[in-house]
Amino acid sequence: GDVIQDFVFPVANSDNGAEVTVTISGDLSGIDNLGAKDTIAITAGGPNGWVDTMMTRSELQAHIDDPISNPISLFLPSKGEWNINIEPGWNNGPMKGDWVSVDWMSPPGENVKVTDTGSFIASPASVNFNISGADQTLSGIVTDQDGNTIANAEIYAYAPTGDMGGNHTNTSAIGTYSLKLPEGLYMVGSWADGYPAKEEVAVELKEGTIKVDGQIIASLNIKMKAPAYTIS
Repeated sequence: GDVIQDFVFPVANSDNGAEVTVTISGDLSGIDNLGAKDTIAITAGGPNGWVDTMMTRSELQAHIDDPISNPISLFLPSKGEWNINIEPGWNNGPMKGDWVSVDWMSPPGENVKVTDTGSFIASPASVNFNISGADQTLSGIVTDQDGNTIANAEIYAYAPTGDMGGNHTNTSAIGTYSLKLPEGLYMVGSWADGYPAKEEVAVELKEGTIKVDGQIIASLNIKMKAPAYTIS
């Protein structure tokens, strides 16, 4: 008969993980949507796992107002390099692709190193992030080589200088997208099932305008070309 094996994954805590204190500052008043169900995720990815915690708007605001009384702690359960981030909350997990369009941009991640000297110790033991609204809009439509719109394509943008984070969204049922970002220079790319990766485009957003190759454009429309063959 079938063999059923139950797996138990231990939750890291102060007894078996390195504690990292996360402090978030910023102004939420200009942010209409933090993420799915108006939440953010504080995440850490390391050599042997993934740790995350979700916060509602009210919990995040309470932390910003008084981080001492409302601390945020992550416990990292193995030694090695970990990358800590804050990002829009999700509905069904970070790998489900159900990204929600938001009007703020995740700041760059912070790296910490966990060592084991009889107990796990993180260095640095605290990281800081600032969250603020994004006031520029990058929009357009995604089509294939025949002009057919592509639904649920992922559109992403990141700052190549590394001094800012990035943002991403999915196209609507009619292939349109809208991405909120602060002023700056970005590399913009797209991805969709059944299509090869599209070459990224350098875009400048400034004072409500979109520039590509120094020319102001009304929108960034992306054309993706399906391969001429399939593998079966």
